[in-house]
Amino acid sequence: MRAALVLQALVACAAATPLVPRQDIDFNLVDDTPDPAPASIAIGPTAEVVTYNLAEATASATVDPVGAVESAAAKRGLSGRAACDPQPTGAGFVPSPDSASAFLAAPTFAALASAAPTPSGYTNTFTNLQGSVNAYGYLGYTTLTTYDTAKCATKCNAITGCVGINVFFERDPTVSPGTGCTDPASTTVIKCTFWGGYVAAENALNVGQYRSQFHVVIAGSNGYMSNKVPSLPGYTAQALGNYAINAPLDCNGKDTYMGVKLFTTSIFDVGLCAAACAANSAYNVAHPPSTGSPDICTFFNTYLLSKNGVPQGQYCSLYTEPWDISYAVNSGQTRGKDKYTVSYSFSYSNTTTPGTPVCSNNIAYLQSVGSDFCTSYINYVAPTTTVGPTETSVATITASATTSTTDISTVTSFTTTTITGSANGPMKRDATSGAESDYSIAIETIFASNPNKPGARATASAGVKRAIATPASIAGWPAASISAACSQVATGTVTVTTTATTTVSTTSTTSSTVIVPSTVTATATSTFTVPGVLLASPTAIVGSLQGSPDNYDDPYFSLTVPFPIGAYGSYSTSVSLSINGRLCIGDDSGAYANAALPDTGLPNTCVLGYYDDLYIYQGTQQGIYYEVTGAIGSRKLVFEYYVSHYQQPYQYYHFTMSFYEATPGVTDVVYYSVSDFGASATVGAQRLDTNQNMQYEFNTNGTIYPGLTLKIDSTTGLFTPGAI
Repeated sequence: MRAALVLQALVACAAATPLVPRQDIDFNLVDDTPDPAPASIAIGPTAEVVTYNLAEATASATVDPVGAVESAAAKRGLSGRAACDPQPTGAGFVPSPDSASAFLAAPTFAALASAAPTPSGYTNTFTNLQGSVNAYGYLGYTTLTTYDTAKCATKCNAITGCVGINVFFERDPTVSPGTGCTDPASTTVIKCTFWGGYVAAENALNVGQYRSQFHVVIAGSNGYMSNKVPSLPGYTAQALGNYAINAPLDCNGKDTYMGVKLFTTSIFDVGLCAAACAANSAYNVAHPPSTGSPDICTFFNTYLLSKNGVPQGQYCSLYTEPWDISYAVNSGQTRGKDKYTVSYSFSYSNTTTPGTPVCSNNIAYLQSVGSDFCTSYINYVAPTTTVGPTETSVATITASATTSTTDISTVTSFTTTTITGSANGPMKRDATSGAESDYSIAIETIFASNPNKPGARATASAGVKRAIATPASIAGWPAASISAACSQVATGTVTVTTTATTTVSTTSTTSSTVIVPSTVTATATSTFTVPGVLLASPTAIVGSLQGSPDNYDDPYFSLTVPFPIGAYGSYSTSVSLSINGRLCIGDDSGAYANAALPDTGLPNTCVLGYYDDLYIYQGTQQGIYYEVTGAIGSRKLVFEYYVSHYQQPYQYYHFTMSFYEATPGVTDVVYYSVSDFGASATVGAQRLDTNQNMQYEFNTNGTIYPGLTLKIDSTTGLFTPGAI
């Protein structure tokens, strides 16, 4: 794979004009990158298959994000044929007289091409030309017995990466031309060629060739492109036609353009741009600037670039923020006599890390009209000075013995088969239907016994989140951006005095038992902000939006999820989700003491979003919630943790773990609140039976922080950090 990259220049070099000229076509990059190798389509009525190595291409896209990736393209060898060897016979009409000029003038070919129907799901790009396509991303060809555009399209649909077809009549020799048969009789072959790039009249430049004195020519050539927008898990796609994005500075005056990659020896594959986007983000995080935060790629625009109709490759422009179709205004440029054009253009926005900026005018608007909404949205609890608690202690004095009272948890389990997407809590289903199970989870809750663990501290109950209309200016924002903006709006300080009652055990040698109440008052000060649940339609696995009905310590939840998830090739719909920030295949335990990976104290296969001793306090919105979205085949399952730390009610841990039906070995984690910044947690994935594990951090302060996004990809063994 040959690729070249132009990195983002210093911010000082960015133009101060509303549009940023750096986004113009990088002619130096195009000049320095070798042209795509022209397709070598064999003459005659045979067939050819060209395969696309997706894993190899994607790996190449992530290599060396600061320079070119060198790799020689393999050359296909052609087997020689002796002069006058018979050639296979085609299925098409042969004009009389048997000459190239008669072939080109034959009305039969023009009539069949002009009357050919456009295949379902395709758009006709040209009709009845006398040239075949030499486009980007050649994927082979087949021959047809009739001029059947639908059959050609069906074959394309079955080929990975095929997005365009060219159907045409080709005048071929009946024997291999050479000494003794320099201009043999002809046969007409009906060809269907497959392309992983844009099929257009501008690249229908193959008008034939001479083989000895035999003239190969083309007639009745039609081109068709698939209407399907290439999908990409974790991204929202938008078709831009034959226009590229030209983005202005954002609302904060920042240039969001990061640079460009150009691929020239592959098919058109949006996954290459996504891989380059992620690789550049990872590089920037690993090599942060001396001031400010590293640029994170959250959006890209990719298209096919052509020069005078000749493909130059797949162009990928990378951005830190998303831009809508109104900024797709660049149809191409000219340089001297050369015309560069844009075709088959798409944009992709990262759904996990949307990159939507929080603008100063939005903050001002929210401060004036949206303070109540923000308080409700993030379930804001003002920075609180807590006086107390005032503890009413009850001393138990027991007669004629030396004893102590120990509180031992019991092991209890119950099964919930009634999970729906209602924000009002679980509702019972009388029977399981296929449609519901596609988007719901069956849950068994298991409370583990840890008798030597001391009791957790009590906490004041938080208020229930109120339903207040979203201000118009931010109605279309992703939840993470609304939360970030609202955190700058909700302000104020209150003082709260809390009271808790505990039972302590003492010893005595008196002959009777009496209860002696006493009061102990202590004063402590803490400041905290409680985040709120972010899922659009959260369903509680444990806890409640109306206030958790109880305290929860170390339970885990046996789940039947709608599609297989996991790590390192170990995927299942039967998983366990622990309150302590991990998801494992099969059964789990009440383990709460995190360790470095591999951790033999955990099940065989686990994904650790934030493995720590976490806790849910009664009366708060704390809990674990889930949501399933997307069409079957590309569904997304999100678990949202909103919890505190064991014995630390004023520490908050708020993060989501997202799993994908299309990529079961990939987990995206987004961190919104992390009170101890990873100082007592483990993050990563493991599979013990194959000795595979990947550890992002273990008990390292500062590695996990609010606003961090982290892709855990067990299929590649790579972590991709980013930012909200």
